[in-house]
Amino acid sequence: MTEDLEILQGAISAVVYQNYENGYAVLRVNVGGGQNVTVVGTIPLPAVGERLMVTGKWSTHSSYGRQFEAEFLERLMPQTSLEILNYQTAARIVEHFGEQTLLVMEREPERLAEVPGISREKAKAMGEEFRLQVGMRQLMEFFAVHHLPAELAVRAYKLYGDSTVELLYDDPYLLMDEGLDAPFGAVDRFAIELGVAGGDPRRGEAGILFELNYNLTAGHSFLPEDKLQLAVSQLLSVDADAAKQGIGRLLEADRLVRSTLAGITVDYLPRLYEAEVNCSQRLLEFAKGSFPPPKGLERMIRNVAEESGVEYSEEQTRAIREAATSGLLLITGGRDRCSWRACWPRPQAARRNG
Repeated sequence: MTEDLEILQGAISAVVYQNYENGYAVLRVNVGGGQNVTVVGTIPLPAVGERLMVTGKWSTHSSYGRQFEAEFLERLMPQTSLEILNYQTAARIVEHFGEQTLLVMEREPERLAEVPGISREKAKAMGEEFRLQVGMRQLMEFFAVHHLPAELAVRAYKLYGDSTVELLYDDPYLLMDEGLDAPFGAVDRFAIELGVAGGDPRRGEAGILFELNYNLTAGHSFLPEDKLQLAVSQLLSVDADAAKQGIGRLLEADRLVRSTLAGITVDYLPRLYEAEVNCSQRLLEFAKGSFPPPKGLERMIRNVAEESGVEYSEEQTRAIREAATSGLLLITGGRDRCSWRACWPRPQAARRNG
């Protein structure tokens, strides 16, 4: 809850731990008055001396005690040469460039070679490293303004680099792509904050893809097109024609697959259509196989029926025979019909009967 959030401000006194893959870090932060507190959360590329404004809440870890869990943070720019030194650079660079150090590192990194002891190759590497840090940090601050999590900024920067913000202004719904997997609600709110209109085609297409992905949780690999249009209309508060046009655009872009099942038009996500076709083909291959009846099959069926006190119907007996000789057999029905346990002789009985 927002009323539980607090704001801390201070300088990093120690980087206890950092994970370069997901940006998670454990820091000691000097908040003034000689007090150092533990701050944890997604804080990529922290540096000792760096000043932070962190929004979060207090918690108590069973092993490490009281710590501040960061939810949002703002990196504060250094204000003096001493802070610049602690922030990133060696003393001789600050001495050479003074207050212009950060500007030179960001925009003219090749000039670092002016400093004795720094080669052109080293200058280039330092500039690239600095731009990486600045780029990711700026993206995190941009995400924080729009209440998007810092870990999402890390994943987005790894995919799109310095072009991330530009690409997101072009299509905010990129954040829902595989590998980023941001929730539709958060991305839709972000898109509207960036000026995307309610009837924008990008929003309609994102809503369609969301509905198909969401219904996967209920086991649906496709949706009838009329039901998909209705669901999208309700989700986005748009008319059915807008949803229909969005489906058409996605089909043209090969981001949807349309098929017909039992006379009903249905829509798939491409990866699910491909998976379903592949499974069907494999099942057909299995179905072509057949095997000779196991020795003593009829005796085994009778023995299991006697031991279980079950009298198999002719249909059930036929199902058992077919299961023993077919490469593939589908048995349907509820508890009052032929269940797997009732119809198929148990392994113990099979072993006893050869």
